[in-house]
Amino acid sequence: MEIETSRKFSEPDSWEGSKIFVDGVEHLPGSPIALKAPDSHVLKIVSNLLDGKQIRLEVVDVELANIDIAPKGWVTVSGGIAEFTITPQSIIGKATLILFAMDFTEVLTFPCIVTPPPHPWYSVSSIYVESSSWSGFVPHAGLVPGVKAGSSFKITLKPAGDSLLGKQVEMKTLDSWLPPVVTPTEPQVMVKDGITWRVVFTTPAFVTARIFSPDVPSWTGITFVPSGYKVGIASSEE
Repeated sequence: MEIETSRKFSEPDSWEGSKIFVDGVEHLPGSPIALKAPDSHVLKIVSNLLDGKQIRLEVVDVELANIDIAPKGWVTVSGGIAEFTITPQSIIGKATLILFAMDFTEVLTFPCIVTPPPHPWYSVSSIYVESSSWSGFVPHAGLVPGVKAGSSFKITLKPAGDSLLGKQVEMKTLDSWLPPVVTPTEPQVMVKDGITWRVVFTTPAFVTARIFSPDVPSWTGITFVPSGYKVGIASSEE
């Protein structure tokens, strides 16, 4: 279904003069609506011309997004005001909302973008890796190549902002029958300059190093990859 992502007015007694608010902020015609997942958002329509009329809100042109709307179906406007609750069920995607009125020939359309919630680690820290052959920033959950017998890596978790400062942070390795030696083994207190671990391999292996804290939801980390496997590396901070 192809539609225009802007308001169209064919009759002076249709949508003209109506006001649309999203979470209490007036919406500008044609501008996209940012829906932060998984929060619910309120779309309010204010128009004296709509009083007593029936309207409904639908989702079309969906790209990855999964959006729930309540109430569903036709709704009778009371006092010139109607509200719909919009809740993203996915964390990314795009879609278009269409607002219909029973007696109007024109519709209002709203492009929407679903944005993910801030990750408790990704948005507030970065991971810097140093080895004898290369150094650089590695994305969260990214790959660290070049593991050989005797390989040594210095891993630094650098805070961005102060939300991690003072938190106890620890690294543990997974996935390997012969894991590398990680020092220190005990939790460290995050400081402004970051905290560092040394990871030393006795044999090449695929190993995931998980970084976590009892005071922070979820976790972050990196996966070490044996030498000979070609993977990309970020050479600058993202």
